[in-house]
Amino acid sequence: MIQVLGLDHVVLRVRDALRMTRFYCDVLGCKVERSKQELGLVQLRAGQSLIDLVTFDGELGQKGGAAPGTGGRNMDHFCLRVEPFDPLAVIAHLTRDVFVPASSSGNETGFNALGYAADVVLPIIDLGQESRWQIDASQKWADLVEPLVWLAIVIGWVSSTAFLIALQRYFRSSQGSG
Repeated sequence: MIQVLGLDHVVLRVRDALRMTRFYCDVLGCKVERSKQELGLVQLRAGQSLIDLVTFDGELGQKGGAAPGTGGRNMDHFCLRVEPFDPLAVIAHLTRDVFVPASSSGNETGFNALGYAADVVLPIIDLGQESRWQIDASQKWADLVEPLVWLAIVIGWVSSTAFLIALQRYFRSSQGSG
């Protein structure tokens, strides 16, 4: 289960970073945590959270579209701090309704997100999860899940290859010294 600890940060797109910094610091008591002029970013500490002020004409702000105001938006995004931060657990929680049985044979066991993740990441061992379950494209998180599954497969193959190379080197070095 994911537990939200609080707001990690919020990103606001602004026209005048200096004016907004003065407001948040002088009026609300925030402190400047960091400033990256080349990016158009001022980060303010607000208790345990951060407020990122991003100028719309700076490098980061230009990626967000129109300037704040009529037709433009001034909140880019917000980020929650969750506990525990276990990427597999977060993915499992968000995708629990995304996977459906690959066939309707009637003997499907329950979907196991950890088993599915392990099945995808371990390239040689078949735990049976990946072949029994498929992504239901009609679900809200399906667009995000498929690239994550492919990324997990690539990570699994790279990790397995690196492990086998390290194991081979270990045995070669132990044979040469014995």
